[in-house]
Amino acid sequence: MKKYLIIIITILLIYIISISVKPICISSDPGWGFYTLKSMQKGAPFNHSFSPDCKDISKDLTSLSSWWTPGQYLIPGIFQYVFKTNIGYSIIFTVILFSILGIVGFYYLFIIYELDKKIAMLSIIVILLQRYYSFAFTIYNGGEVLLFGALPWILILFEKFSNLKFYQIIVIILISIFGFFLKSSFFIIFVTLILFLFAQKNIFQIIELKDITKDNILKKIINKKTFFYYAKLIFLALSTFSILYYFFIRHGNPSNTNKFSFELMDILVPISSPIVSAFSIDDLLVRIFDFPGYHSISTIHANPIYFFIPLAIINIIFYILVFKKFKFSRYMLLVICFIIVYTLIFFYFYFFDAAISYEFRHFRILGLLIIPYFISLGLNYKYKIVRYSMIVFVFVISIYGIASFTQRKHNIIKNYVIGSEYFYQNNIDKHTLNIMKKLDDSLKIGNNLFYFTSPEVSLEINNNRVMSSHADFQTLSSLQNAEYLGTVDNLYLILRTKFEKEGKEKAIKEAFVDYKKFILISETNDFKILKGIPKIE
Repeated sequence: MKKYLIIIITILLIYIISISVKPICISSDPGWGFYTLKSMQKGAPFNHSFSPDCKDISKDLTSLSSWWTPGQYLIPGIFQYVFKTNIGYSIIFTVILFSILGIVGFYYLFIIYELDKKIAMLSIIVILLQRYYSFAFTIYNGGEVLLFGALPWILILFEKFSNLKFYQIIVIILISIFGFFLKSSFFIIFVTLILFLFAQKNIFQIIELKDITKDNILKKIINKKTFFYYAKLIFLALSTFSILYYFFIRHGNPSNTNKFSFELMDILVPISSPIVSAFSIDDLLVRIFDFPGYHSISTIHANPIYFFIPLAIINIIFYILVFKKFKFSRYMLLVICFIIVYTLIFFYFYFFDAAISYEFRHFRILGLLIIPYFISLGLNYKYKIVRYSMIVFVFVISIYGIASFTQRKHNIIKNYVIGSEYFYQNNIDKHTLNIMKKLDDSLKIGNNLFYFTSPEVSLEINNNRVMSSHADFQTLSSLQNAEYLGTVDNLYLILRTKFEKEGKEKAIKEAFVDYKKFILISETNDFKILKGIPKIE
């Protein structure tokens, strides 16, 4: 076991050194979170952000940030406040802490559920080598890494507190709110754990019966003690949901559904998810084929259905092998509950056209939980060809994970620019950033506004008001439908150069209806800065 521990520590040290020597990037979702944090630091209410009033851009409105829960920026914000540091160092502390917490937590989770120690260690090594684990050491992905760090400990707590004594119910409610605080998708995990607590109360009572008859089963699961347990479970579920609904869910988020709209992929993606998400197969394939939910740079385009059908079949075969080869246990019941809930909930989301992509990161927890079973089958299956195939597969996909991390880190260092908050900016170049900072420093008086097309770039502005869209991902028609009235002392647009050919630059400029033209202040191959000239000066 010692050699496995040395491997784990070595891999972790490599990641930690890499993030300590050079900072990381911030993806756009956490960028919106830090945009909210900066607004709060300037006086906005909790989890609200400032943005110019469309009816008069000289004034600000506040709006609740409901698409993402606040953990992704408040956890780093705590480090930022305590250590008096910047955003870059705060996310480095966050990533290191939660990545280590997750690895230690999943090991203890596997052990608590009585999995073999060797299998547990090998599973941790496999997780460490996957692309999704190393991703946070190059690009901060907010709730993804936070939930990874906290989730195994939450699962352990649910197992330890499954008797549902009064104080245990209170603790579970609080810890569930904390899980949702880290990432809103925790709500699906919460539903799964409620099902798990309900199922294990029934199933293991039946298994423990010496004389399994209909009457004995009914007596065991339908009695005063059991009904009292169900009542406590219902209270736990309703209390937690009511709190989350009142303070967050009711304000709107991507899981809001629309009219029924069925596609075959709506079924194939959830069924294919466990093995695909466990080993980052989706990312490997997307580099070759244009799968939904991604922006592939590949020139090869294929109908993804032809790939997801065999992937779905492979996952079904895997389920059959697991249920056939391993004895029923609490861990297997936990996995079954996750399979049932995740499959049904995402069927619902996809059938009713919720704003949730086909990306397999949504199913990551399910993938993490099935890894020990996959490793066990790979080491112990009776047919050598199956064992060797599974071992080679894990080896190849782990090599890919290492190569992906190395390539991504190199690309960030080579092509991105470090801003004043000590994280890499991928939506602005060095020259444009320097000009923008000089403008911000020179305009310390008056009502001045900087318009950006990505929220993380706006974090570089310290002295003036900011306005951020998501123009890189917005359609041309949505930009054309935008309208901003009023003027400010100085208005600057920081845009991608390619927007001119795409028509987005014209749409953005015309949205500011009280400006007659925009003059060019700075231009590079990729970015430009424009200054607005009002119609009435």
